[in-house]
Amino acid sequence: MSSLFLRLATVVVLLFTFFTVGKSDFDPKLVFSEVSRKIDLSTQLAKVSTSLTIKNGGDSNTRYFYLSIEPSLVDKLSYVGVMGKIPDEDESSLTLIEVDFKSYRETKFFKVELGFPLKPGESFDVTVEEVFVHAMTPFPTKITQSEKQYVLFSGNHYYYTPYTVKKQTTTVSLATSSVESYSKLKPTSLSDNAITYGPYVDVGALSANPMRIHCENNTPFLSVLGMTRTVEVSHWGNIAVEETYHIKHVGAELKGPFSRYDYQRTPAPASIKSFKSVLPAAASDVYYRDEIGNISTSNLWTQEDSVELELRPRFPLFGGWQTRFYMGYNVPSYEYLYNLGSKYILKMRVIDHIFDEFVVDHLTIKIILPEGCR
Repeated sequence: MSSLFLRLATVVVLLFTFFTVGKSDFDPKLVFSEVSRKIDLSTQLAKVSTSLTIKNGGDSNTRYFYLSIEPSLVDKLSYVGVMGKIPDEDESSLTLIEVDFKSYRETKFFKVELGFPLKPGESFDVTVEEVFVHAMTPFPTKITQSEKQYVLFSGNHYYYTPYTVKKQTTTVSLATSSVESYSKLKPTSLSDNAITYGPYVDVGALSANPMRIHCENNTPFLSVLGMTRTVEVSHWGNIAVEETYHIKHVGAELKGPFSRYDYQRTPAPASIKSFKSVLPAAASDVYYRDEIGNISTSNLWTQEDSVELELRPRFPLFGGWQTRFYMGYNVPSYEYLYNLGSKYILKMRVIDHIFDEFVVDHLTIKIILPEGCR
């Protein structure tokens, strides 16, 4: 992954095993009888949720199917997960195994284990969740202080899969109802801030038809270009956490001069004045500084289950502008350090909530253990 997207309070780590497969591994008797895809473009992240109904049209059991990623979005994939309800069990995550399909180097395939034998004639419903980063590009690439930001998204009208799809629909949710243009593969309809494509019937395996949407999106396009998280565990019941950030507004770049007077009268639509981070509830002695020193305009609130820190840079962030700062806090070790006989296990978040819908391009984690640990 070129980028890292973390949205949940807990972090799930997926370990992928690589195998080489051939065309014969795609069971032609396995079909998707219905596909309902929802693409959310209302933030800087492209979030795709797809409901699949898989039908075994063969004469033998099957225990898996293959999931494929649209070639144009492969290098932008940040997260993928599959949920399904195994018979007599609650809905749970299904196992993903990344595979290497030699005939299609431009895409990425995952083998999804169903966890039970799907018998001939039976169907199974699954939900696929995908998140793509840097999938929307600003267009125009430069705007003035008062102009709104428009972005381009390129995808596929069809659900990209190695199986035949009997019926499929796609709904694209936008940030606003302002749409400059969008591709039209009939039947297509636009209603307020949503575009509906389909239904399309009897779509062949690995079909592609370019989707292109040009729309307004003024949500924060912040990206953490580089981040270092240092966790220091002491002998004295304390864990010190410090994080350094290099953050950039990756939206449309500011064209022309910046007017503080105009900004105070009418804040620029695509600018970022502040953002909110969420720290553990036990966080104390929180500090936030840049190269000059403490920034007194930041605010801290203690909630029941978290500590919220409003970070306000010394200047608003426009497209192409960037800032660097560091932040730290202390937490008691008994909440994160567990004893197993003579051994200790440190269990805490890989990363905290930096801001809503955040993206981290490069992350370094350093763990400093007490002297004498081995």
